[in-house]
Amino acid sequence: MTTSPLPNFFVSNGVLRANDAGQELYARQTQIRREVQALDHAWVGAFFAALFVRHAWLASFTVTITASYEIDDDGCHFRSYSTAVDEVLNLADVAVPQDVSDGGAFDSDLATDTLRDTIDEHSGDIFAAVMDDETDEVTIRLARSSLAGLLDTSEIDGRTAFAALFPDAEK
Repeated sequence: MTTSPLPNFFVSNGVLRANDAGQELYARQTQIRREVQALDHAWVGAFFAALFVRHAWLASFTVTITASYEIDDDGCHFRSYSTAVDEVLNLADVAVPQDVSDGGAFDSDLATDTLRDTIDEHSGDIFAAVMDDETDEVTIRLARSSLAGLLDTSEIDGRTAFAALFPDAEK
């Protein structure tokens, strides 16, 4: 086979082959994809852990992210995400701040809006990290109890948080 210092393809006797540099590049690319996926998982774990840290009143909630393909005015296709949050529960023994209370009592509608607004900004990143391209909806139940022990530390490891929140995810 013809050698080249750059990744390349060659045809010899009708057979298409990547040179050594090309094969090495494909091997590195596979490893990089795994590392990027692990980093994306770490980001999702850290993101949700941060929500529980910032919202000490938050016990659990469910988030559903739906993906759809849309067409803009110029005819270009893009993927759009919508976020729904429900089943928001608070910790009974923790005071709730004004932004999620009505007359001092926990208001689940205000809490839902607060969480949805925060999550919606990142719904595409969350969806991409936890689902494959063939799926158009994901529902995630998140609970403070899943992060027991992690939330009391000065620094939370995103990979550890992801593993705690998504125990069935591929490693």
